[in-house]
Amino acid sequence: MHSLQLLEIGLLLSLAISLIAAIPVFSYVRESKRLYSNAQWVAVPAVVESASIQRESIRGTMYFTPVINYRYEFGGNSYVSSVLSPDFHNASSSISSFAEKWVTLLPSGTHVTAFVDQEKPTTAVLFPEFRNSSWWFNAGVILAVYGVFCLIISVLHFSGYLYA
Repeated sequence: MHSLQLLEIGLLLSLAISLIAAIPVFSYVRESKRLYSNAQWVAVPAVVESASIQRESIRGTMYFTPVINYRYEFGGNSYVSSVLSPDFHNASSSISSFAEKWVTLLPSGTHVTAFVDQEKPTTAVLFPEFRNSSWWFNAGVILAVYGVFCLIISVLHFSGYLYA
């Protein structure tokens, strides 16, 4: 293959990958905001029922997820949740100390304060503020900008403006 053909394929592949990767990132942020941003949080006592680390191997890399289940009561009913914060649900890391920190911080039997959405009492979190959504949003913007950059370079390349 000629080096220009490789450039063309690389640009188009970079465009497709970056834009396709940006879509789930933006969807994740939008869905988190939709589910939790209108919540009317009410603080209630809760007890951690179990704290464990879920291990999962994905393509040869081990990921560690803290699983903290806590029980709370609201409106005369008992509920169980495992959501730590609106944008931190099922977060994992390839670094085991990430999950170990949460399990050590919130061991079984610990009394905590849960924040319950009074409109949907099945929805509760331990930390009601969004912590990582801006990081996710920024990652999506970077991917989208890179995709647009690749698109512009591709258009200039295919129209012949780069070689005039």
